[in-house]
Amino acid sequence: MVGKDDGSGTNSAIRIATGDGSDQGEITFSGGTVTYGAFTAMHHCIIPDADNTPTSLDNAYPYGTLLEVTSIEYTKLKSTGADTERGIVYNVKKRQSANSKKVLGAYGSSMNQGPNDETNMHQVLVLGDGHILCNNSGGNISIGDGICSSSTTGIGMKADKTEMIIGKAQEDVTY
Repeated sequence: MVGKDDGSGTNSAIRIATGDGSDQGEITFSGGTVTYGAFTAMHHCIIPDADNTPTSLDNAYPYGTLLEVTSIEYTKLKSTGADTERGIVYNVKKRQSANSKKVLGAYGSSMNQGPNDETNMHQVLVLGDGHILCNNSGGNISIGDGICSSSTTGIGMKADKTEMIIGKAQEDVTY
């Protein structure tokens, strides 16, 4: 157990830090609410072979590149090779058109050569803190503006339609 006996205030349950002690995130609780900070949800994704280097630990795309779904598949059970019921892996590519309804999220990082010796496994960030690469084709961006896909492959812009929003600007950007 962690925190105060009466649970008052904000209590840290788990602190996550680098080897030099720099904070990276934490799990806290206060008044019945558990908070994950900084929080980013991700899904596993597979990118086109032309963009992937199976032996490289480097990112395949710049962090924040918008990705859209081309299809889905399921992870396999190691014991039988059968599809799992809920282990979805998204096949994605850089977003290809403005206001795309297929956008899933923003590129996070490569997982190649990970714990299961993956050769084409990456992270797509779908919720929480993160970045989206943007251009000025929708104009300057203000805090609170919606972000959608632009006509430049993999790049976002200020949204002009609410149904296509992939994120919300948290800072002003003037071009």
